[in-house]
Amino acid sequence: MSVLDSGGISEEIFTSTPRVTVKFNIGEDKTLTLPFEMETSARQLRKELSNLLKVPPHDLSISHNSKFINDSQTLADFSVTSCGSIVMNLKTNHSIDFSLLFTQIYGDIPIKDVINVTVSMGKYKKKYERDSQTSPRKVSRAEGTPHVAATQTPISGIYIIDPLNKQVTPGRYTSTADFEEKVFLFENKLRNWLSKARKNLYRNKIQEYEVANENINFCDRRSRPIEKTGKDDHSIKKETEKSYTGKIKLYSNNYLLMKEIKHLMMVEMEKRDAREKYEKTRNINMVKKFSEPYEWIGKDGRKLLMETEHHREFLKWQEIYSKLVNKDIPFIERKLLIVSLKEMVEDIYYIVNTIWHGESILSENKDLVKLRLCRFDNAIQWSPWNCLLVTYKEMLTHNLVDDPLE
Repeated sequence: MSVLDSGGISEEIFTSTPRVTVKFNIGEDKTLTLPFEMETSARQLRKELSNLLKVPPHDLSISHNSKFINDSQTLADFSVTSCGSIVMNLKTNHSIDFSLLFTQIYGDIPIKDVINVTVSMGKYKKKYERDSQTSPRKVSRAEGTPHVAATQTPISGIYIIDPLNKQVTPGRYTSTADFEEKVFLFENKLRNWLSKARKNLYRNKIQEYEVANENINFCDRRSRPIEKTGKDDHSIKKETEKSYTGKIKLYSNNYLLMKEIKHLMMVEMEKRDAREKYEKTRNINMVKKFSEPYEWIGKDGRKLLMETEHHREFLKWQEIYSKLVNKDIPFIERKLLIVSLKEMVEDIYYIVNTIWHGESILSENKDLVKLRLCRFDNAIQWSPWNCLLVTYKEMLTHNLVDDPLE
């Protein structure tokens, strides 16, 4: 049965007749998706495709799993269920205008493929069964056996006593008014005791935390050096000038000078360590930023990511750096890593530090983070003999030059 008309997809595909979605792979990158009835034969498929593609039927060959299909075979012979899909290969020697074909078949539909989706309609399986509503109550066999009387009698209301029956008689009534008041009193005392125990436990934990925190603060204050100011140094010098004379005064001044120099050196060392730590953090953040793929939002609202060779290169350097800073790595593995790293950057190191002396040829900038090895002649491929060491801004300006020799 035909599923196509002159205007594209026929409305007959929305009927209740069982249908199968057939995906025809035409070439390497073209896919044609059409619905057919399950009893459609290969001869009918070839006829429908011939009318659609404007190609003679004998010039169309249909195959499934690298096996050509006979004209007598139907779609039901391929173990496909109703509303399922099957992939077939379609070959022809005629040229086909796919843009016009897709416009004729699909119209303004942006998707040229079919994806099987299972949609849950709510509820659950076996929702009408007894066990799915309430689970059965477990009872004994005697209790679960329906019976009214032990023995049938001709007159209703007359029962024959069974010797195995057990007669149940009510016992003596016992009043609970005597011990209810005692139970209430016991529960009240128990609740009060539990509340006091929780308060004492919480209070003890707070005291232990305060004592431990006080000990830590005391040790910190005791180990912290006394900070000196300019007034303290001036007062110490003034006291030494009053107290000592001659060589002792000279020695004391030298001692104070050495102490001050040592203090300044410690301050400079701390500044240098902080500067180095900041540089390392900045370099790591730079590598992480450059290793992130490009990201943007497409027309359909989905997030798209694009990863280039540069991103993969930065990911490789980031992995190498993480291995270098890892202290648990074995010595032999660390040694091999350093040797391989040295072999990778040996040529670039020679170009930057030996040929260009590690600085920009224009601004003499020595910051390696800002330096770039660009092409001298933009019309020629980059090579060690066609490169310049300049900053990023200078590289952008140099790229605007058509002929650098002029």
